[in-house]
Amino acid sequence: MVYSDNRSHRYGYWLVVLQFSLLFGLILITSPLSAIVSGNPGTLITMAISVIVALAALQANQFGNFNIHPSPKQNGRLVEDGIYRHIRHPMYTAVMLFGLACMLAKPSLESALMLIALCLVLVRKARLEETWLKQKYPSYSDYLSKSRAFLPLLY
Repeated sequence: MVYSDNRSHRYGYWLVVLQFSLLFGLILITSPLSAIVSGNPGTLITMAISVIVALAALQANQFGNFNIHPSPKQNGRLVEDGIYRHIRHPMYTAVMLFGLACMLAKPSLESALMLIALCLVLVRKARLEETWLKQKYPSYSDYLSKSRAFLPLLY
């Protein structure tokens, strides 16, 4: 299968490295913890939504089925229920929301650019993952037509 191709697999790892580098960079330059402690409402609300989405994804996905690399797990299962009924990549949505919360904690051109870069990396990672999921699960194409990538009813 293509998802085990070394070049594509390496590309997936680079996307993971970029994702975490941008996320940690955002945390370092924005200090979201201080915004949370000070009660910044935009940061608090966005962070809370991020945590709720992440927990819903983990609950629906169940332990052992989750993978930070975009390739499907060898003996994983396709999840289409819970939050996955509405959005295909809730963990990526949670990471994007966390990045937004960071940017809201200390808005700047630098934090906005890092957030945009993080979102672009996650969109690319999702597209790569979807390519592999279509190859592994014949029903995935149907699922694509019934759900949105990141935001219910929108995108």
